[in-house]
Amino acid sequence: MNKREKSPARDQVLVRLNPNLKKRLFEVAREKGISTNALILTILNDWFEKYGTPRFKHFNIYLDHITIFDTTIGELVDVYKRGRKLVCKLHGTSSCEHVRFYYTLDKVKALVTKGDLRKE
Repeated sequence: MNKREKSPARDQVLVRLNPNLKKRLFEVAREKGISTNALILTILNDWFEKYGTPRFKHFNIYLDHITIFDTTIGELVDVYKRGRKLVCKLHGTSSCEHVRFYYTLDKVKALVTKGDLRKE
């Protein structure tokens, strides 16, 4: 790797925690059945949702799909209606955070209420 190339380690953030907080994080992660890293990312995302710029910004609703802007990855993400469920084009699943966000939109809620969509 030459000096101009960005090291993957530079994309990481080292956080020093006092032992009691570290212990609590590991305990809660174990109780929830998730990794400590996933717990920390969830906590940070929740904080940003409440106090910072929202992660998702609704962009548009089309006949066959919905588009939002995901500020974390800096990309537009499409979710398509497949039968009576939504599928994220980026992840190829109906259970990712993008799909969960779509179900919070009023127009999508209306489709669920009418029975046109099935919330999973």
